[in-house]
Amino acid sequence: MIKLSRPYFSLYGLYLLVSLSLGGCLFQENTYIPLKANFIPSRSIIQVGDTINFTNASQVAFSHVWNFGDGNTSTEANPSHVYQDTGRYEVVMVSIKKDGVTTDTIRTEMVVLPPEESATNTITIGTATNDELGYAVTKLQDGSLLLVGRENLKNLQVIKTLDGNTNIWQSNFDNLSGGQIIANAVKELSDNSIVIVGYYFDSQDANDAFIIKLDKDGKEIWRNRLATVDNEIYKDVIEAPDGSLIVLGSINATSIELDNYTTAGILTKSSSFGETHIPESMLLSSTNKIVVSGTNNKANPFILQTDLNFTQEKFQNLQLNGEVFKIIQLTDGAFAVAGNTTTSDSSTRALVAKIDANGLGTVWQASPLEYSRLASTEVFTDIVQSGQNLILLGTHNNSLSNNDVILCKYDISGSSAALQLIKVYGGAQNDFGRQLLLDNTNLYFVGETNSFGSGQRDIYFVRLDLDLK
Repeated sequence: MIKLSRPYFSLYGLYLLVSLSLGGCLFQENTYIPLKANFIPSRSIIQVGDTINFTNASQVAFSHVWNFGDGNTSTEANPSHVYQDTGRYEVVMVSIKKDGVTTDTIRTEMVVLPPEESATNTITIGTATNDELGYAVTKLQDGSLLLVGRENLKNLQVIKTLDGNTNIWQSNFDNLSGGQIIANAVKELSDNSIVIVGYYFDSQDANDAFIIKLDKDGKEIWRNRLATVDNEIYKDVIEAPDGSLIVLGSINATSIELDNYTTAGILTKSSSFGETHIPESMLLSSTNKIVVSGTNNKANPFILQTDLNFTQEKFQNLQLNGEVFKIIQLTDGAFAVAGNTTTSDSSTRALVAKIDANGLGTVWQASPLEYSRLASTEVFTDIVQSGQNLILLGTHNNSLSNNDVILCKYDISGSSAALQLIKVYGGAQNDFGRQLLLDNTNLYFVGETNSFGSGQRDIYFVRLDLDLK
């Protein structure tokens, strides 16, 4: 017969008395149970301000010392803690025997992400029965704002507004396409007319690029649709010094197309570049060069530079890996690009980089939330310069709050970029920021929200100050 007695402690650990009776003889053995430190956090990924509870699962321990990695400690058996800043923190618990000498240690890491916030000056545009998406925003010469979005699948919405609340006019174009309509860029021309470019999505690899020109009151002047066997998407548009339009396109997701239109909508010139290149953004440089950025072979950002006649001058991959979605020219003449990069641990981080305009070498690059690793993903989709600062807009995704809008502010006055601020705006559902607009001391972004508004997807239009509040 085997008999287990009640366990008892000594100064050295936990013992269990085992009695074994064999044919009238009784044998007893003390079984030693060693000290083992262990704990279970309520979550390993949290946001700033969240309370995390630690459940002690140690055996034999008489006392405990906790270090939360942020300068705070505890001697409670089952403590709670609140982190006040973002980062990756190592939590260390030391379990101590009753002898006060014997110890065991366990460590784990906590990832603390930025908290999601609700912006004070938020406007949602939409109804309870329709989906509305915001694509682009620009400031007009008369000081008003122009929003471009989509209602449901086919209705292109163009709204001229003072502030998002007070509309001057709204134009809807519901006869543009049989499929989904996506607007990628809007530009006010020197004569106050408005040009919008994008594409119609009918099915996978069956897109038709479009360009539409409106007068200053939102009335259609002309439109053009590239309805060919190719998969064509218009990405960006600029006004040339002679008043004509230069449009950036993607052909079959493999090559770059530059198209030139007269003010009357006549396509006069078209040139293609590359074989595995997807363009995303374009600018007219301070020296009247056309500069295009995008991604080569799905992994290598590139820059293409041509003159106004589309004669190639530079075309090379950058010293970066990942994808680029926006390029701007800085006040010192260099370029800045925004997108994402894949790190050595296979996580996706938002990317901003400064590029030398002459040799196209990388001056510096930076990514926020590098500590997050696989706990979240980020991508930058737009970028503006304000003095010696860059402000970037994008999307932040994690398991706690789905997709949110992320904004980052960098100081670029030195030899590298210094992160100043991170803000995450959104709610319980999915929220996206697509385009950023800087207007003196006001900052606007437009996108879509599921968290606020009518309950459907609504246009998400937010005004912030330069502190991203």
